[in-house]
Amino acid sequence: RLRDLVIGRRRGLALVALVALSTGVGGCSSDSDDARSPTTERGGGGAVPTVSAVRSLSGRPADIAYAEGVLWVSEDEGGTVQRLDATTGEPIGSPIPATSAPASIAAAGTSAILADALGVVTRVDGPTGTVQVSSEQPGASYVDLVADSGRLWLVDIAAGSVSGIDETGEVVWTTRVPGGAVRAARAAELLWVTGLEDTVSALDPATGAVVVGPSPVGAGPIGMAGAGGALWVANGDDGTVSRLDPRTGLPKGAAARVGQAPIAVAGDGSVLWVLNQDSHTLTRLDAASGDRLGADVALPIRPRNFVVTPAGVWVVGVDAPGLVLVSRP
Repeated sequence: RLRDLVIGRRRGLALVALVALSTGVGGCSSDSDDARSPTTERGGGGAVPTVSAVRSLSGRPADIAYAEGVLWVSEDEGGTVQRLDATTGEPIGSPIPATSAPASIAAAGTSAILADALGVVTRVDGPTGTVQVSSEQPGASYVDLVADSGRLWLVDIAAGSVSGIDETGEVVWTTRVPGGAVRAARAAELLWVTGLEDTVSALDPATGAVVVGPSPVGAGPIGMAGAGGALWVANGDDGTVSRLDPRTGLPKGAAARVGQAPIAVAGDGSVLWVLNQDSHTLTRLDAASGDRLGADVALPIRPRNFVVTPAGVWVVGVDAPGLVLVSRP
């Protein structure tokens, strides 16, 4: 959902976070073979993942999070948050009006935390539906949020910075990241950040000090995840996923070729799932080798994000707005 915004990196234009919320990620991926490395395919003869459930949603579903048997889905047209059963996808209560421009959502116990593209951080209590603004930074454009053990890290794409938030909600540090800041993820006790062009950097999560990078990856890096002893980076502009050492940022083999406009990755045991927005597909890779595991899974929506749960992989998206469950093989 950030990729149309980030395209401005090539034109030197000002970054406006609300553009990302209205357009979604995708639309300009490159399919040139010289930008990709070959990927071995194996495991095509066994069971394959299947779309086992589709749930219609209203508005423009934007992001999804999971905790304690509950899915949280944010919607960036009306600014609402919906709770759903993580096994069936059935709604739990009515949508909750939360914030005007939700860009990222994270689950924390029975609550959800939303980062707003207008610089607002909001906490929503699931059982009561209570909405509380926990911080507000005028002029900031928060487009990603990482939550871990009471601490938060916020990505401000306009400023190219990341801020660390303590348990009391206070900003304890803010770091301008070399190469800009698009998404963040924890791996190997570091906070990794994708840049605007073709690099990633790692910060000390306690102090914000830049400890690794910028390290080169593919074009248009967006989502990241740790899996199989590596940091995996989705390169939205060249259809690849980079595999890096999560402590040094050095490559661990060649990048894996996936679908068009990969925007998010997630580990699931020995499997790495890759969400391809322009292809409307999920790709499975061996998390240790990067080999492709069978054919891609076709999705009946234009995906915007996904989450791995015990019931399977839930994907949220638009055209038509909905929630899709992909069962494991």
